Amino acid sequence: MVDKNLLTAQEQEELFRLGDDIQKDLSCDANGTGIPCRTDRLSAVENMKRYLEIHEYDVIAPGKYKEDEQKVRTLGPDNPEGA
Repeated sequence: MVDKNLLTAQEQEELFRLGDDIQKDLSCDANGTGIPCRTDRLSAVENMKRYLEIHEYDVIAPGKYKEDEQKVRTLGPDNPEGA
């Protein structure tokens, strides 16, 4: 993204595709439980992550990265800023 307030044509197309994929993932009810299966939920999360990254948000998965584990564990109402 060149300007924080403007999306390129490619980013706009990707957002459109991601939005469509997210909706499809969350509307799937292959198990008949009213809840999307785990594979579809995780796919939706990955697409949401990319959607946010296009908007210049940094997204991390707690516990996936060793250097983040300590900070993730110490966040809470008494310590909102973490370690």
